[in-house]
Amino acid sequence: MKKPKANHTLEEILSQPRVWKTGLERYSIQKGDKLPTPSAYEQLVFTGCGSTYYLSIWAARLAEMLYGIPSRAVPASDLIFFQDAWLHQGQHTLLTAVSRSAETSETLRAVEKFNSAGLGDTMAVTCYPDRQLATLCETVIGMSDGQEESIAQTRSFTSMMLGILLWLHEGAPGGVALRLEEAGSRLFRDYSELAEELGSEKGLDRFFFLGSGCFYGLACEAMLKMKEISLSNSEAFHFMEFRHGPKSMVNDRTLLAALLSEESSQQEVAVVREMRQLGARTLVLTDTANRDIEGVSDYLVPLQSSLPSPWRGPLFLPFLQYFALQKAFSKGLNPDKPKNLDAVVVLNV
Repeated sequence: MKKPKANHTLEEILSQPRVWKTGLERYSIQKGDKLPTPSAYEQLVFTGCGSTYYLSIWAARLAEMLYGIPSRAVPASDLIFFQDAWLHQGQHTLLTAVSRSAETSETLRAVEKFNSAGLGDTMAVTCYPDRQLATLCETVIGMSDGQEESIAQTRSFTSMMLGILLWLHEGAPGGVALRLEEAGSRLFRDYSELAEELGSEKGLDRFFFLGSGCFYGLACEAMLKMKEISLSNSEAFHFMEFRHGPKSMVNDRTLLAALLSEESSQQEVAVVREMRQLGARTLVLTDTANRDIEGVSDYLVPLQSSLPSPWRGPLFLPFLQYFALQKAFSKGLNPDKPKNLDAVVVLNV
């Protein structure tokens, strides 16, 4: 495994299996007597900026699947400037604000405006439960083990995923902490060389990440990591949507990364097969491979977690984060100092 610069980003990516285990073991409500009950609301809204907006997309789809309650993800800036387009008087709403730092300006202003309008209740999910966002929300889920030095979010993202999973499932199934740690450690042990190989491949410069249902938010986050860390052209799409125009961009310099679901894997494999025929190289991440999946994969990363479907979510990201890191190294970049970015966006909004 390479040991170049970017010490913070590298360490934070590799530490995730350990951090997941300790985070699940230390999990507690940081503010409030108990977590809100999703079924008590008419609408669930998740908000954030950048990575945490993509985390909100994942969370909203999971919440609606589990509870059948209308759930949506909204960028915090839209809740400031277009609140009436998203939220309506008379619908009892829970707003869940997701923020690694708990100091992002748009997220703070969105919660303040929501509170002023009296639309419902607020909850924060953050790695810094002692900061400003916590003072604005009735309830706080703090995943402090996910705190980072890096600008690009890696372990903070997957740690906050676990906090949301714990809330929506009212706790974790027995043995999940250890199984996540073991599966995550195995992925790095068995597939880090593949990530290094792909990252150093100069014949690949166009990256597409596909995911549907809950996995679309994770595909978006993988896309963002490739952009932020390696300054590479990358996009995210739902599987079937990729056929409706975006596939025109596929060529022999394309890597298509597919996050396969259980619900529509047959149709998703068909998309991967078609893009491979058009010249793309294909990287497939799935919990368990079969002959059809192996047949369309140039590169295959089986998670082999045997975890309930929602709890596998965090396992899809570390390999893709590490891949983006290796791509950055191959271009001579230092991912600890990504171009034009700051760890916390503070604006006058």
